[in-house]
Amino acid sequence: MPKPLSEHSIDDLKRLAVNYRAAGVTEGKHFTLADIMREIDRRQGGALTLDNLTSIIATSCLTAPERKVSYRELYLAMHGQPPAQGFVGNGWRIPLTSKLRELSELCHAHGWPLISILVVDNKTRRLTTDTETAFYHDWKDKYPIKAVNAEKWCQQMTEQALEFVRRHPGSFGPLAA
Repeated sequence: MPKPLSEHSIDDLKRLAVNYRAAGVTEGKHFTLADIMREIDRRQGGALTLDNLTSIIATSCLTAPERKVSYRELYLAMHGQPPAQGFVGNGWRIPLTSKLRELSELCHAHGWPLISILVVDNKTRRLTTDTETAFYHDWKDKYPIKAVNAEKWCQQMTEQALEFVRRHPGSFGPLAA
């Protein structure tokens, strides 16, 4: 009988996650990648946990007129205030972007659509071309959507994510195991 995830060191958990990703699997003999990621997040997440992030995205998208949430709105919802004035560039987005990547991996591990695709540019209220391209190249083989290009693929994934959020309101905290 393997020891529970809660008894593994954080380094062991990270190694397990890397090994799962390298092997291209979401389930192992004893643990799922989603369970490993949740345990890492539980220990290191602070206020920016995947549970919080997913709940805020889902709630915001259900109430927003265009059914999307901007990076700035997400930051505001998580911190209760906008990024500090004078913050150089979009540096405040770096930890958020990293967490959104983890959320994408967790969604894939659960077999969910990529909920993180619902977070859009502050000004245009759309995914940027670079973001569309990154989503497409990173995920097209794992989510077989028939689309002729990155823009169309992202449109279809966005529709799937919105439908998923509509069907499962309030079921993300803690993330559905």
